[in-house]
Amino acid sequence: MSRNSKALFHFFILDFRFSVLVFWSIFTASLLPLIILSLTTDSTIIISSSMAIGIFCAISGFLMTKETFSFSIRLGVTRQEYVGTGILFSAVLALFMSATGQFIVLLLSLVTDSTASTLSFLQVADFFATDPSWIIAFAIDFTLTFFFFITGFFLSSIFHRYGMIGGMTGLTILFILLVFPSSRDLIGDIFFLSPTEEWLFPLNYIGIFSIIAAMSALIWLMLRRASIMPGVTR
Repeated sequence: MSRNSKALFHFFILDFRFSVLVFWSIFTASLLPLIILSLTTDSTIIISSSMAIGIFCAISGFLMTKETFSFSIRLGVTRQEYVGTGILFSAVLALFMSATGQFIVLLLSLVTDSTASTLSFLQVADFFATDPSWIIAFAIDFTLTFFFFITGFFLSSIFHRYGMIGGMTGLTILFILLVFPSSRDLIGDIFFLSPTEEWLFPLNYIGIFSIIAAMSALIWLMLRRASIMPGVTR
């Protein structure tokens, strides 16, 4: 890793540090009243950290190019270094967010098991496996969180390179692919394998990471000659 890439990676950490701290502060602060409420009621209270993490990373990825690309290039970082470091940072952030989420779930599970709390944790892994272990839940969280971040990064690169018209066109094409049965079935075949007794919807990790690699390559193609000024302002 070059000196520019190391400096840029450190810049990404500083830039996203506040939003990550705010996210976990709000999430953990909301757990205390929910735990108290679960001790005073017979109804089951369901919370999910996986879904919140996925939404956070998708939004963070979408804001990445808008908030960091122009500034980074002005500091002397090459576009190739920016894209490579951005993808590496996305993987590290997805890893950190998924690991932290699993740690909080395990910690609170110990609390709820030792009390009369009716608090229940819903993880994304519960939709894919019948009885997922924490490591399987972590792997699924990391894979989907990384995918959401790169998807947001990809969409933000389209908006930066081609402006509002290009960005809206890209979103329209994505919507059409999800609406038509033939393309939707093809996407489903890429993302999922055949169900088994233990897996309701087994993830196709090779297919998902192939899409991540393809989007990463397209991000590089779009940004390698992109202006530092966003397309919507030109």
